[in-house]
Amino acid sequence: MRPKVKELVLDKNWFWHNDYKIPNGVHVFGRRHNPFGPDNYPDELIKVRQMTANRDTLLWETLKGNSYDLTLADSKTQVLPPVETNFKMGESIPYIYGEEAMKKFSLAPGYKIELFASEETFPDLANPSQMSFDNKGRLWVAVMPSYPHYRVGDARPNDKILILEDTDGDYKADKQTVFADGLHVPAGFEIAPEGVYISQGTNLKLYTDTDGDDKADKVEILMSGFDDHDTHHVISAFCADPSGAIYMGEGVFLHTNVETSYGPVRATNGGFMRYNPARHT
Repeated sequence: MRPKVKELVLDKNWFWHNDYKIPNGVHVFGRRHNPFGPDNYPDELIKVRQMTANRDTLLWETLKGNSYDLTLADSKTQVLPPVETNFKMGESIPYIYGEEAMKKFSLAPGYKIELFASEETFPDLANPSQMSFDNKGRLWVAVMPSYPHYRVGDARPNDKILILEDTDGDYKADKQTVFADGLHVPAGFEIAPEGVYISQGTNLKLYTDTDGDDKADKVEILMSGFDDHDTHHVISAFCADPSGAIYMGEGVFLHTNVETSYGPVRATNGGFMRYNPARHT
């Protein structure tokens, strides 16, 4: 398949999947009608289907050797109404940063808290979902500003896995490396010798750095069929046991059906799952 055609197919597939298996489906179709499900999502569904159709047209016109103005076509899709706010006019919520926030902590006797990194120094540190220190003392953080999920018509989600490092020994991060980007709601991750396991919607993926630059350059889907119809309940809170197996927590309401070479694994209303990388079970 020609590279451009493959790129167009993948782009169309991305939009199609955001309709066929839209994240937060419980709000779109199900029993969770608050806060604004019935107001927002019908228009978003119309829009995503129109954008999918535009990409299908672009694909076929490209194969015929014709031109097609995708930007113009997308501009004619459904206009999304503004989302009503819960804040009252003139109301402000004070947000306390860094060192000022540290003064507000009440600690048990014998405990001490210090600031290692903040969003003032690292703007990418937005909406963190999980963090973990590696054996080099570096702090890995999954951030997901796209939460609760991608809004149709916006730029593609660009959630990340960050590595924050103290390079001068003052116990404060001064270097950021983006291990992986272009993610969508990475609610959980775990560092392992073979790579980094990351929750990605319906998939458990393994991201690998093959050239030692601390940036993932290989991605593999290990398991599919995890539920994401309520995205803050997706597989998360990753941790490893001494054997190297990965434990993942899944919240209530979800209905997971994971296909494996040993048969399907089903989970209903949450629980914990254990993935054995050696046997892919």
